[in-house]
Amino acid sequence: MFIIFLINLKKENFKLFENKYLPTSCRAVFSTLEKKIPGSWKIECTDNNLAIVMTKDIKDIPKKLLLPTLYRELANDLVYISKNSPSENLERTNTVRIKMLHPNMEINAVTLGKDLAKLKNLNHGPFIAEHLKSTVHVKETPK
Repeated sequence: MFIIFLINLKKENFKLFENKYLPTSCRAVFSTLEKKIPGSWKIECTDNNLAIVMTKDIKDIPKKLLLPTLYRELANDLVYISKNSPSENLERTNTVRIKMLHPNMEINAVTLGKDLAKLKNLNHGPFIAEHLKSTVHVKETPK
């Protein structure tokens, strides 16, 4: 019976477990960040790429100040990710994709892991802003 069971197994049945135990830098960052992220964040690894979805429910912001506020939140969250991740693993992660969801706006940001790891050592606001301008690609979509 067991031999018949093994013969009937197909490769499709193992696809869920195929990459689960494959060691990548993204998985190391994932396991560390998973314990420290807020409940409104969802995090996942695809190959060696980290994807984070954040839900921001900031209320009472005038439309004129919505975009600067969301960009400030994005910058603070990128610094948070950098400081709470193991830097040697974050440097070896290919890309970090962030999707920030707000009822009025959606912001998608992409950066390289090695560029995000450098944020850990920056402390002065203008240096952080200049680094983010040169390394993070952002696309905003109003709803």
